[in-house]
Amino acid sequence: MMEPDMLLVFQTFGLVLFFVSMIFRMKSNYLFHGIIIILLVAIGWVVTIILIPSFMDRASMEPYMSPISTLVLINLHIIFGFASLIFATWLVLLWRPRSTDFAVKTEKIWKLTAMYWILAYAVGLLLYVALTTTFL
Repeated sequence: MMEPDMLLVFQTFGLVLFFVSMIFRMKSNYLFHGIIIILLVAIGWVVTIILIPSFMDRASMEPYMSPISTLVLINLHIIFGFASLIFATWLVLLWRPRSTDFAVKTEKIWKLTAMYWILAYAVGLLLYVALTTTFL
């Protein structure tokens, strides 16, 4: 299992890069938006594949959390994280560097991506607090 501190830093950096890409998108700079999203999606899939064994072995987290907290927080994090990764992958697949109607076609998708990404981060932050403190 990866260290919670390292995961928090990684996910915070990813969320910041996601917001940077959205700023490029809102300024109609789809090239930089697309490059950043492609990078984030590729890294997201690699990290997800690496972390699957950690999520399957929930026993390693039980000393830190109650079973209900484990069930709720981890499953919510997985659901929101996969949803954001799926929507971001969909954005990447629809992207064409010189497309003039890309923004119109993908407006709902990027809003859903942003919503799920933020929710995954928030639940991940709660999960971090639960794993590293006695607050939850």
